[in-house]
Amino acid sequence: MSESKTDILIVGAGPAGLFLAAQLAKINAFHASRTRPGQPAKRIDYRIVDKAEHKVLVGHADGFQCRTVEVFQSLGIAHRVVHEGCEVAEVVFYNPDPEENGGKGGLKETQRVVDTAPGTSFFRHYLLGQARVEQFLIDLVREEDGVHVEQLTEPTSFDMAQDTSATEYPITVTLRHITPKLTNGLEDPKSGLYRSNLFAPANEEPKTSMNGVDASEETVRARYMVGCDGARSWVRKQIGLELKGDSANTYWGVVDAIPITDLPTIRLKNVIHSADSGSILTVPRERGYVRFYVQLGRLEPGQRVNRAEVTIEKIIEKAQKIVEPYKLECADVEWYTCYEIGQRLCDTFEKQERVFIAGDACHTHSPKAGQGMNTSMMDTYNLGWKLASVIHGTANPSVLSTYNPERHAVANDLIEFDRKIAGLFSGKPATREEAGVSLDEFHALWKKMGKWTTGTAIEYSDSSIVAKTKQQTYGIRPELASGILIGSHFENHPAICCGTAQDIQLQHQLISDGRWRIILFPGDIRQSDVQERLQRLGDKLDQVVRRYTPAGEDIDSVIQVLSVFATPRLDVEKQKLPSILKPQKSPYGVTAWDTVFADDKSHHTGDSNTYVGYGIDASADVGCVVLVRPDQYVAGVWADADIERFRDLLDHVLVKW
Repeated sequence: MSESKTDILIVGAGPAGLFLAAQLAKINAFHASRTRPGQPAKRIDYRIVDKAEHKVLVGHADGFQCRTVEVFQSLGIAHRVVHEGCEVAEVVFYNPDPEENGGKGGLKETQRVVDTAPGTSFFRHYLLGQARVEQFLIDLVREEDGVHVEQLTEPTSFDMAQDTSATEYPITVTLRHITPKLTNGLEDPKSGLYRSNLFAPANEEPKTSMNGVDASEETVRARYMVGCDGARSWVRKQIGLELKGDSANTYWGVVDAIPITDLPTIRLKNVIHSADSGSILTVPRERGYVRFYVQLGRLEPGQRVNRAEVTIEKIIEKAQKIVEPYKLECADVEWYTCYEIGQRLCDTFEKQERVFIAGDACHTHSPKAGQGMNTSMMDTYNLGWKLASVIHGTANPSVLSTYNPERHAVANDLIEFDRKIAGLFSGKPATREEAGVSLDEFHALWKKMGKWTTGTAIEYSDSSIVAKTKQQTYGIRPELASGILIGSHFENHPAICCGTAQDIQLQHQLISDGRWRIILFPGDIRQSDVQERLQRLGDKLDQVVRRYTPAGEDIDSVIQVLSVFATPRLDVEKQKLPSILKPQKSPYGVTAWDTVFADDKSHHTGDSNTYVGYGIDASADVGCVVLVRPDQYVAGVWADADIERFRDLLDHVLVKW
């Protein structure tokens, strides 16, 4: 049996696993770009394995929320989502009305709301199939880092040293590599029923989808392992965890089809409650397709559905009844499945800070709010930079302890929201004669949670990497930037790049390359007192940043400093700025002119209003300093005179050199 070693073994090549690989690839690519001739590149070794023969081809997840597109922008691939995806602009609510259809009863449009509230994000909400999303990530990993997904490869045994600090590679996994022979009855590529939770419990032992010949085995020793292997996770079982929760005892069908219908809002998102036939949610998809979520029926506790009874014909027939008196036919069905609504959560997402689980492996819920794929990828976005910095030796291993509390809280909030929204979706509307779901309550919840569902309202609590309320401990000054929320992501506002004269989006400068950012808002550099403060600040910053920079590496290799001046671009004399604001980059010693920005007028889009957007007073007698984590979340806000105070926070996280 062959043996190998790796820094990180990723089990499962769905959205969560692929996103982790993409983040690691981006970090490796950054360090490769800074490698001097003749020197070895600083690189994290990782492998991503999946037991399936190939990636998802059709169907599965399709919601792409604003925050997720922002993060894809940080990887350089958001343009592919925007180009191929279908933007959702409005949500339309239909409710039963006995006076409609000439007194025969039917559906009435009762409300419309904007899908993404103005100002939420630079990006909108898009619908795009999981197959394309996975392909974008696969392409990035291959092109940036030369790594390929190892398909038809499944783990069969696991062991971890009791004292994980006593050995460099404490995890031992046996991998089985399979040569495909034939599938086990999954001949219909349009059917996703083989993954449905209606036919097997979430904690049931996963079944391989392939029979194989010429199987070979390999022993892999790893520093860390991340289970991104779905609701029936093998990794979760190995570390003794299980999904805990309950079911709502209702089941739904899902269909991706090109509809022929007279429903006038079919290219918008539609939430339809019928009087007696159930509910349906439709969302527009790319290439003219529409995703239908169709309420099929109720289940007794513990009841399983006969798989033979779940057919595409029956799902479409039920959809036709719900939308009456509108007509509905499906010209082409690309994919279909069914699922039982349930909310389940693991007690923890890690074991000994060496094995982690993410995505459906640790939390499951209904797809009603379009959060599954998004939350899964944001799990590994939170984890990836932490693993990378520990492996590189630039962060203390204790930073890994923040993954579980940060992401467990998000998953718990998601499940609570999903429980409410799924119940309101599945219930029968109230009438004068009969109690039921309050449609007003449904609309109110939908509006209330609008920003949260975009992914832009996530807030992390106080920790070693978030100084949210620790004013006395770290001297934070959140009042200096009322538009920046500590513990939340750094929001976007435009500015002008002093080096290129281009109008830029400031958030887009925060590339997911594993680096922390210090963003300075010194004020108007034309003022003599601001110039003096800036020179003092530059000296202090140089000392702070060098404190965490490994010997021989570029000064911005761990912490990058960006600056935004409340000054016309042409009045920012770049050559007079402190060197920390315009560092030289290896391998050629090129000066970085793309790190200095101005709150100025653009040639094309007018005034930037950067300071106003972030709630910063440009005329204040003190400048503002923002510390941003590698995942774009704000760790703290300080006055420029107190720059050394956030060194106290970084000392707990980063390794001093």
